[in-house]
Amino acid sequence: MKQGLAWGFVSGALLAIGIGVLPILAQSARYQLSGTRVFLSPRQQSATITITNTGDVPVDFEVSLQQWRQMADGRDELTPAPPNSPELVVFPLILKIPPREARNIRLSRRVPPTATEVSYRLFIAELPPPNVQQTEQLQIRFVTQHSLPVFIEPATVQRRGEFVEPRVQQGQLAFGLRNTGNVHLQTLGIRVVGVNSEGRSIFEKKLDSVYILPGVTRSFTAVALPQDNCGAVQRLDIRLENSAIPLSTSVPTPGGVCR
Repeated sequence: MKQGLAWGFVSGALLAIGIGVLPILAQSARYQLSGTRVFLSPRQQSATITITNTGDVPVDFEVSLQQWRQMADGRDELTPAPPNSPELVVFPLILKIPPREARNIRLSRRVPPTATEVSYRLFIAELPPPNVQQTEQLQIRFVTQHSLPVFIEPATVQRRGEFVEPRVQQGQLAFGLRNTGNVHLQTLGIRVVGVNSEGRSIFEKKLDSVYILPGVTRSFTAVALPQDNCGAVQRLDIRLENSAIPLSTSVPTPGGVCR
């Protein structure tokens, strides 16, 4: 009995799905990207991302661009950008890379610097093989999609931010992080430290890395605090990790941080 193959999206990746029960051979293309972010500025108006096929089979990619904004509460909003964006040119949109070779994606800005940073997301999606040979074994080819942030800096960069209304209630921390500058804030984690009356650390908790675009406040709610020795915590120190700007605040907790 012949077995059919179909391609579909599963959890953001493209997956081959077979009909029937057969032994499965999973495989994926091997390649490398030269970067994970793109920065353009008045001094650097173009950039290149290189994809190197390190495997033994050809790999095809589709490239697309989406405008990246954030809602007031920090949620991302992506809008497909036209192929000939008035601000940014990306070329090529389709790449075919033979084994052991490399191809470049070029990005160029087209307009003078603005007062506030402009942000995009560059999507690089691996395409499924055009021809899948059917055999007695079901072949699964895992393919991936990458989302790279693209930042177009203004003429004058102002990095500023502030913590907003930090508070503790029933063993949980809530606060906002507001970007008051004109370029994005990137944290490599937000560290929360519980301190006792002698200034000694009782616990540390690290929150995930985030991007916060200009003018946006990112809300952090219901952050569960460790409960070991929670009654001894007299202060919470909150600070950005490895940020371009030093930013921290403290929250008095005279009654501890217990639930």
